[in-house]
Amino acid sequence: MREVVASGRTVEEAIAAALERAGLTREEAEIHVLDEGSRGVFGLGAREARVRVVPRAQLPEEPPDARTLATATEIARTLVSKMGFSASVLAHATERGLFLDVQGEDLGLLIGRRGQGIEAVETVLSAMVHQATGSRAEVEVDIGGYRARRRQHVAELARRAARRAVAQGKAVHLPPMDARERRVAHTTLAGDPKVTTRSEGTGEARHVVVEPTGRAVPARPARRPPRRPQPQGRGA
Repeated sequence: MREVVASGRTVEEAIAAALERAGLTREEAEIHVLDEGSRGVFGLGAREARVRVVPRAQLPEEPPDARTLATATEIARTLVSKMGFSASVLAHATERGLFLDVQGEDLGLLIGRRGQGIEAVETVLSAMVHQATGSRAEVEVDIGGYRARRRQHVAELARRAARRAVAQGKAVHLPPMDARERRVAHTTLAGDPKVTTRSEGTGEARHVVVEPTGRAVPARPARRPPRRPQPQGRGA
């Protein structure tokens, strides 16, 4: 993971934006205030607050070993089976912990509406794996490729929103998303110098806003110069 710099109308707003983009909590990050910002005078000279967040060293020191992966895989297989589903489970180490990929037929009920079933399974599996292995590694779960498809969909939504924001010269609001999907949108556009992103709203209405850098006005297509009148022939 890398450090993230973000801005906001206040220091707290900038911190919230930076933590969300980095996928960290306050306990997992060191926060550095780069600029406290200013309201200016009568709106003149105002500037936003800017902060930098850096991951703390207390994050998992090393990726899960083979024994932890095997234990997590067996726990996931048993849990899914006891829930009445037939599926295979593959596990691999990630930067933040381990990833469990559950694949099979007719897993719609396990996925749940808008992936809420996956979130429930992930919560239960995380507790069971941590208790069985003593590992503090983050446990991420995908079922039937749902989250992979959602990541691709959200990334494409973000790119389309960026194109619209630049073309129209105004902010574009994405649909409400959970924190994981908002991070995908932020990360997708993090390297685009033409736009900035922020999160807005609370609870289930929280969503990503994509704004053109500097709110530039879109260029208008050049008009053709008026045609000069053609000289008329003699005797016309």
